[in-house]
Amino acid sequence: ATALARAEIAKQINIQVKAMDKTYQNLTDTADGSSSGSTFESVSKQVTNQKLSGSRATKLDYIDFPDGSQKLCVMVTMSPATTAALYKEIVKGSTRQLSPQHESVLFQEFKAYKAQQELDSELDKGNG
Repeated sequence: ATALARAEIAKQINIQVKAMDKTYQNLTDTADGSSSGSTFESVSKQVTNQKLSGSRATKLDYIDFPDGSQKLCVMVTMSPATTAALYKEIVKGSTRQLSPQHESVLFQEFKAYKAQQELDSELDKGNG
């Protein structure tokens, strides 16, 4: 269960990096008018595999499923400091030159996906 939770974190990071890259492309003005996002994604996969070793299981419980079965579920989290360090390593590894303003915007984009998922989850609970 813990390994599956870590794999889910890796998927979420990949999605966050794609969103961050999209924002980066919107913010970037290049001499030839084009930019590429593959660097962020490639670096994300490499750095994520290294950083997930710092994640930890913070909640473990058996959950009743609608089909009547119980499944062992684990919540795996990373500290805010680890998240910030992960972001910095992704940007550094991408070799992109970012202004402090762009870096701040991208970090907010990097964190925004998680916040939106949590909000959606809470709304679903209220409607269910």
